[in-house]
Parts: sequence; structure tokens; C-alpha cells
Amino acid sequence: MRHTFQVSVLAILSVLLLPPGVALADAVDGHWCHKDGRRLHVDGRKMVIPSGKRLTADYHRHGFTYVIPPGDKGAGGKVTGAQQGEYVLHVRPAGGGLEVWGRCKKGVS
Repeated sequence: MRHTFQVSVLAILSVLLLPPGVALADAVDGHWCHKDGRRLHVDGRKMVIPSGKRLTADYHRHGFTYVIPPGDKGAGGKVTGAQQGEYVLHVRPAGGGLEVWGRCKKGVS
């Protein structure tokens, strides 16, 4: 019984000590916006990328990877996204660098 109590207390403390937004975000699914006007929609493995093309991505609850389709700039390269909290998504385009995306405001998709 004592062991169970200790494990429960440690679990609660570990959650309370996490920086805000870390590992507490529900999922990467939804509409994401970039400040330059690009949009990205994630629905599990189904995605609509900024070019408007629909594709199937490698998906996990807090991120994704997809190969840029033929006809798009950087075709054949990989793009990865990793959720950094409920409202922030870090995207690494095929060419490198880091882009910071945010959840789209209501009414924007």
C-alpha cells in the first residue's frame, strides 16, 4: 500500500513540476496557422498541407512527418512537426530551419 501511495505522489508531483504546456497538450490534430498566412490541417494521418494538397503522414499524437509531394517546392524532402504545447507547433521544413506555427483563431481553417 505504501508503495502505491509513493508512486501516486511522485506522478502528481512530476505533472505539477512540468513547465506550462509541456506534454500536457491534447494532440496535434486541428488547424494550424503561420504568421505568413500559410495553413496546415492535421486529422490523424490525414493532412492538408500549405499548398492545399491532401496526403497521408506518419503521425503520432504530438507530431508528424510527411514527404513533400511532387509539384511542391522541395518535392521529396521531409517535413516534421512537433507540438510544443496546446497552441505552439514547431515545424522543420525539408531545407532546415525552424518555423513556429500557432493554432488558428476560431473561424480560420
